[in-house]
Amino acid sequence: MADANLNFTPLLGPVLSFEYPSIKTPDKIKSISPVKLGKVEGELWGMRGQYLILSTGVVQMRNLVGYHLEVTADC
Repeated sequence: MADANLNFTPLLGPVLSFEYPSIKTPDKIKSISPVKLGKVEGELWGMRGQYLILSTGVVQMRNLVGYHLEVTADC
């Protein structure tokens, strides 16, 4: 296998860490994918491991490694 010339640009900026308490959990787990749907909306109910628990379903964040995500909130 020939050596490949790969160029990587590191993302610069601080690593953010936050805690979000689980408000509630859905009765039935429904996996949703921003890749397939294009847009995911819902109220953030909590986080568990690699999952965001929304009122509309559960998003597995590990599947989104390498994607640029935009998150907005109505306060």
